[in-house]
Amino acid sequence: MPPSLKTTRHCTLRRYQALLVTAALLLAVPICAQHQPPPPLTASDIITQLERRLGGTVIAVEPSADGLRYRVRMLTAKGEVRILNIDTRTGKKLAPSLATDTP
Repeated sequence: MPPSLKTTRHCTLRRYQALLVTAALLLAVPICAQHQPPPPLTASDIITQLERRLGGTVIAVEPSADGLRYRVRMLTAKGEVRILNIDTRTGKKLAPSLATDTP
């Protein structure tokens, strides 16, 4: 076998090895970096968001027993007190049927 053919096979083998190692590393990255959900919003975050969005003043914030929502009492610009149930993960208002505590 001529030396140039032997060198060509050796280079081709090295390229395949490098390709396999690269592919293995690229496949491993998504496994290592699995998506973690964001931490729940704090009561302070909720107060800031609501006052900015709705233009009123938050009177009280109470976390639910399961930690998935906040019960917020808010004084509107018109002087009305509103009770809102806010999702701790998104900061969005929950529908009344989803926000009720079950005994």
